[in-house]
Amino acid sequence: MKKMILLALVLLVSAAMVFASVTVNADELALGDVSSASPLKGLTLNGEATVEPSPEGTGYAQMLTLPSTSSISFDAKAGESLDLFALVPEDGSSLDLELTGPDGKEVIASSSSEESTVKILTKLPTDGTYTLAPLGGSASLFSITVE
Repeated sequence: MKKMILLALVLLVSAAMVFASVTVNADELALGDVSSASPLKGLTLNGEATVEPSPEGTGYAQMLTLPSTSSISFDAKAGESLDLFALVPEDGSSLDLELTGPDGKEVIASSSSEESTVKILTKLPTDGTYTLAPLGGSASLFSITVE
């Protein structure tokens, strides 16, 4: 009986550790089109996106580009962090991203300036499903981590 309880406890802790952190690095994805059927390691792609080569000097070989019609959603707990690294469009337009919380309200919005990359780090306020979406144009993402 003690062995079964210990085994159940070990499995429970292991499962919690597996779901405690989600990271998607575009370098780990195949080049080409990806859709909502493509596995993104704990993140859900709503719509379609492409994986394409990154410009030199970014530190990443590839980037995941979301059109304005797509978004990424993920489950998180209050107090976890979202760490996002993205590319500002080369056409001079700003990189506008919006993160909405489980209640549908804006948690954070980012509008870039002239820098070539944007890093967003924020604590998530409540438990539930969050959605990250580009506003207006597309967004090219190098990595997303939720932990």
